[in-house]
Amino acid sequence: MSDMTILEQWRSVAYNQNADKNKLQRFWATYFNIEKNIYEQLLENPDEVVSGTVKELAEKYGQDVMTMVGFLDGINDSLKVPNPIETMDENTKVNLAFDKEALYKNMVDAKADWLYNLPQWDKIFTEEKKKALYMEQKKSGTVVKPHKVGRNDPCPCGSGKKYKNCCLKKPRSALDAIESAAERGKALADYPYLGQERISGRLYLRDYHDLQSIELDQLLYLGMIDRPMLIWNRDVRKEAIRTMKYLWLAFQKARELGEQEGVQTYAEFDERHAIHYYCRDWIGMLAELLEDGGKHEDAQAVIAWDRKMSA
Repeated sequence: MSDMTILEQWRSVAYNQNADKNKLQRFWATYFNIEKNIYEQLLENPDEVVSGTVKELAEKYGQDVMTMVGFLDGINDSLKVPNPIETMDENTKVNLAFDKEALYKNMVDAKADWLYNLPQWDKIFTEEKKKALYMEQKKSGTVVKPHKVGRNDPCPCGSGKKYKNCCLKKPRSALDAIESAAERGKALADYPYLGQERISGRLYLRDYHDLQSIELDQLLYLGMIDRPMLIWNRDVRKEAIRTMKYLWLAFQKARELGEQEGVQTYAEFDERHAIHYYCRDWIGMLAELLEDGGKHEDAQAVIAWDRKMSA
């Protein structure tokens, strides 16, 4: 049984850079037809709140769970309340309550003309409105976030409760508080994790490291990897904050692992858990970032752990 989440399993197949190109093209051609069919059904009743577990929605649309996960991944940025796609399993309850304008614009942004030209859109928007949305998106060139749901609005999940008494109370994951799942997925595109389909001669981390070590390494990778971008678009302060947040999550995980295992030194910890980074590669950097960010208590916690592990 795989230790990957179902989203990771989907992405390991859909974005496998080592897969046969012809096979991958056939995979996506099949998926795009399925995606089109599901959107045709959704757009027929755009105000209906479709919800259920991942498995139930897969059955509703006549698909396997993995294909449904791919659809949920694609639509997530267009939902009024995003689903917890990073952590969900087949029994997680999800919803497909989408923002119409956001969905149309995101289809345009994805250059998915087979989706934004679906005839069902003609019943939702006038021709003039579609042209306006098309031009707005082309000018902006960014993924559109749906209109924010008000506290007293009906919850988009379809429960019948007010948003403040329902999904607003659900905790936001620590990872989503740093950046979106799409941004993380892009940053991890070259991370040497584990493909579902084995390729002869390729090394897989799961063959050599436990899941806890890989999760820790991914946090460090997300925090320390250089994100390519145009120099005039670079925001050094924003990048430092992102690095600090990822390294702080990594520190909390490392400290918890150390306490659970009774590890007393960096050498022992690195022997058990280091993959791409040794503790000394990032602990000092984290302490400095926390101090610079005014988080003095957190910085002292890092320094105290550093002294303990260095003794």
